[in-house]
Amino acid sequence: MADGRGKLRSSKDTVTENKQNDIKSKHKEDESICGSCMKTLGDRDNGVYCEICELWFHCRCQGVPEAMYNVLSQYNAELHWFCKSCNTGAGKLLMSLSKVNTKLEKLEDEMVRMKAELHAELAHSVKLIKDDLI
Repeated sequence: MADGRGKLRSSKDTVTENKQNDIKSKHKEDESICGSCMKTLGDRDNGVYCEICELWFHCRCQGVPEAMYNVLSQYNAELHWFCKSCNTGAGKLLMSLSKVNTKLEKLEDEMVRMKAELHAELAHSVKLIKDDLI
């Protein structure tokens, strides 16, 4: 998949990337290199793909238990997986995004309030001008 979602590697599924990044450029195009141990993920290795750094990892290198790997395999279109390194940053990013969203909601509420006040003030000014002209 082009967006990196749902990418898993096992003996049953030999999904490959053309190139992961500089790490991959040193190896054959149809090989995937583990971002942790820098070894090739073979056809018999269970591997997962990080959607943030776009690297493959052996499940054992990232501490992904067999049960989790099976769930990721079964629901790969609905679930996201991040390596240990990216997962820390993703958590911080989500917290920051939540704070920004709260501030945005407050600003939108303030804009609605100010628009109503401005409209009322403008209507009052127009009425005063009309009254002066008559």
